[in-house]
Amino acid sequence: APTVTRSFNIIQASQTINITIPPDITFAASTVTISITATSGLPVTTAVMTPSVCSLSGQVITILSAGTCTLNANQPGNTYYAPATTVLRSFIITP
Repeated sequence: APTVTRSFNIIQASQTINITIPPDITFAASTVTISITATSGLPVTTAVMTPSVCSLSGQVITILSAGTCTLNANQPGNTYYAPATTVLRSFIITP
């Protein structure tokens, strides 16, 4: 039988970023633990966009003042996973 050559493309798998924040955060709480994960299991890079209101270390938010705390989460992908869509998540910290 003659040799048959076939070609095909292998595409990267998609992934999403999930951020879980408890509802009703008040300034009385000094810290809040959140959950930030990518469906790929790859590490997510997170930055605080409002450093006067809150700070982030790992998955613990430290509340600095009342206001809107905004997080920016990013996962650039790798050989197997395409980059995730960047997630901006804001929540209000009440006095």
